[in-house]
Amino acid sequence: MTFDLQADFTIEEPGIVGVMGPNGPGTTTLFDQAMLDELYPTNAAYVSAINQATDGAIAAGFLLEADGVLIKARAPDSGIGAPG
Repeated sequence: MTFDLQADFTIEEPGIVGVMGPNGPGTTTLFDQAMLDELYPTNAAYVSAINQATDGAIAAGFLLEADGVLIKARAPDSGIGAPG
């Protein structure tokens, strides 16, 4: 089974959408580049954070392991965080 997902908006700057956090459940926040740089000064820091969050979501039953594999595989090529 395949499907095509389309959206009618664009994002002008890179960002991550947080679904849980200080804004509460179900609230999203688009991070600007300054926030991304503060949170993830290197790509390795970003990949580490993604791996930890993904593993936690799988363990808690919020994410399928197969989806976690895809998320973790894409993190290194995200362009988030400086190389190194």
